[in-house]
Amino acid sequence: MTIFNASDLKTFALELSDRQIYNDIRTETDITDETEIHGDGTPEAHQEVEIGKDWNREVVVGANGTEDVTFTAEAGHTDVTWVSTVISRAYRSTEYGLSEAECEAGDGTWYGPIGGNPSTCLFPYISGTISIKFTIRGETTATARVTNPYNYEIRATPTATYRYLVQEAVAGPVTIETETRTLTVRATDETSIAKYGRRVMNLIWPMGQTEVQAQSLVDAYRDRYCEPVSLASMTLEGSTDARITQILGMDIDDKHQFIHPGLDMDEEFFVNNLNVTLNREGTGILTGTFGLEQVRAMEEAGLFTLDVSELDGAHVLAS
Repeated sequence: MTIFNASDLKTFALELSDRQIYNDIRTETDITDETEIHGDGTPEAHQEVEIGKDWNREVVVGANGTEDVTFTAEAGHTDVTWVSTVISRAYRSTEYGLSEAECEAGDGTWYGPIGGNPSTCLFPYISGTISIKFTIRGETTATARVTNPYNYEIRATPTATYRYLVQEAVAGPVTIETETRTLTVRATDETSIAKYGRRVMNLIWPMGQTEVQAQSLVDAYRDRYCEPVSLASMTLEGSTDARITQILGMDIDDKHQFIHPGLDMDEEFFVNNLNVTLNREGTGILTGTFGLEQVRAMEEAGLFTLDVSELDGAHVLAS
């Protein structure tokens, strides 16, 4: 990587491009469920059971925050398949010390101070949608993430359902029935949306991937594109042998550091296009003009440690 100072360049131009801002990333993934049909024509016996309705699983989720909830199948249940999860009820957390006007502004019921205790404001159940999605589906446990879209603390009671084996498979020929469900996965950046408006990117994701993998993909694209990237161009003039070597050695995707004191800039850019010409109008000087794109934060090079055992036998790294 070469360090270029703007004062040493023939020309340097910088612009901020909003063409690649995306802050609402969406994709769909197809989940395929298989059911074994046995000799007597009945599916392998499962029973659907609800858990979490004892009201002891209430979770507190901070304003615009998330909270992970772990569900556990009943002891003795085997071959567990987690089916769905919902919010059974949700309400805004009780607040103390509010004035009657403040309480009523939030649609709450106000109770004045009694016996030295502060005033109490009770809120009704929330009618809006609170997101809850499985993030991990294990053999006997599952984890779901509750997302609070409101700018105040809430209390929510999640409920999960699962199927479990209640008898062994019936003897006889087996056939497979498949059912494909389309799952929508999404990642947004509210700060970027507030600054630039909603910019939607719909990703095509191959079939057979899990929800966790799809969520990781849209999260990565949101982090990459939620802020604009700087584009630039520079012209180098081959006035010295060293500069001629730089011009002729420049390749697409090369990464270089650019310093411009006037713009208070010290950033890294990729080369994304190049144009090298020879001035034939008297000077015969080689000139190179290069298009540049700023390196995003998530594109910075990372370091990793490789276990030396991976260098032996079948794991030899190709040169």
